[in-house]
Amino acid sequence: MNERNKVGGIFDRRFGENDPTMTPEERAAERFAKESQKKLRKESMFNLEDDEEEIQLTHMGQSLA
Repeated sequence: MNERNKVGGIFDRRFGENDPTMTPEERAAERFAKESQKKLRKESMFNLEDDEEEIQLTHMGQSLA
């Protein structure tokens, strides 16, 4: 009855927080892994180094290097 006409509230979206089968150590490890993946994904977006063959600059078929 007290929650009538109420909007909002706090919803815990942290990974594993609503899973009672996970231990606190497992939760922390999973959060760390997900955060690391997220950081890696952001950093790789700006990675200018290619693992492929290097492109050579040419002018009229002759190498500029």
